[in-house]
Amino acid sequence: MGVETKSVPIRGHLHALTGIRAVAASVVIVFHLMPDLLTLWPGLSFLTPWMELGYLGVDLFFVLSGFILAWNYAAAFETFPSPSEYATFLSLRLARIYPVHLAVLVAMAPVGAYYYATRDAPPAGMTIEGWLASAALVHAWGFSEGLVWNGPSWSISAEWFAYLCFPAVMVGVGKLSRPTVLWTGWVGTGLLLAVIYRLLGAEDLDWIDGWALYRVGPEFLGGMLLGRLRRQMPVGPPDGGVVVTLAILAGPWLGLPVVAYPPLFGLLIWSLSHEGGVLVRVLSTSAAQYAGAISYAMYMVHLLVFVIVRKLLPPDELADASFLWKISMPVVALLASTALAIATYHLIEELARKRLRKILRPKGR
Repeated sequence: MGVETKSVPIRGHLHALTGIRAVAASVVIVFHLMPDLLTLWPGLSFLTPWMELGYLGVDLFFVLSGFILAWNYAAAFETFPSPSEYATFLSLRLARIYPVHLAVLVAMAPVGAYYYATRDAPPAGMTIEGWLASAALVHAWGFSEGLVWNGPSWSISAEWFAYLCFPAVMVGVGKLSRPTVLWTGWVGTGLLLAVIYRLLGAEDLDWIDGWALYRVGPEFLGGMLLGRLRRQMPVGPPDGGVVVTLAILAGPWLGLPVVAYPPLFGLLIWSLSHEGGVLVRVLSTSAAQYAGAISYAMYMVHLLVFVIVRKLLPPDELADASFLWKISMPVVALLASTALAIATYHLIEELARKRLRKILRPKGR
């Protein structure tokens, strides 16, 4: 089989898994907005245990990405790919993530240039070296400390590392066919993450630089194993997603260890990949599908918008203002982020993706 066959996904679209992307992006956005909300309304502090875990939306993305790729590319990588097949796969993945990443990075370059031109100290991470590492998508591999330039892009760097490893790992995962073996492997990835967590002496899973690869590795692999399991078990519980969602929501109240959430995310994704159930229907609506479609752009642009809105509407100065003034800050931040995300999705992400994939995809596919 040539590259024409092996480079193209071969299974259908799982609509609820597009919708869950919007949920994942939303919880990350709430996490980044949390300090402002608590400044404006200290009475919301009872929600802190849930809002503090919002960064785990990225972990949901990692598990979901492994699941979707295993679902789509299992037959494409039954054997080790040739160099051309490997290059085509990576090019198609890069066409998906890089245009928006580069556009935001280029848009932020004048900000850094201003700091250097005025001889003011640039913000932490806003260095020329950090910009270049970010442009090369290696800034979360230990080449930079902390967040550099566009903060959320660290996860795209970690995701890119997972893409580089995926074809070879998929060959091994594809050899597994027994559900019991796949379930055991999935449990093993959860235990591996827990062991790494303990060895690193971490207090949470918010690993964003050199440790990011220890975070994405087990989670992405766990998603791959469940994606393979989904092929072996096409029938699942119709409302399993509701049960898992309730368990996730009850986690902070029950004192659930933070390393337990990624395995739960895997169960949620596996459940939502089956037809039926109220949660699947909700996440498959046209509104949820569109929100999921723009979620990547929303994730990539929202923090930049938040920085600007905080300058224009400082939460500290609005803390004692009227309700209308208080609500203006989060409303403006969210509306502006959404508007910019929609524009970015249609004018950059989709436009560039379609043109690049037209070049990279074989004719007739």
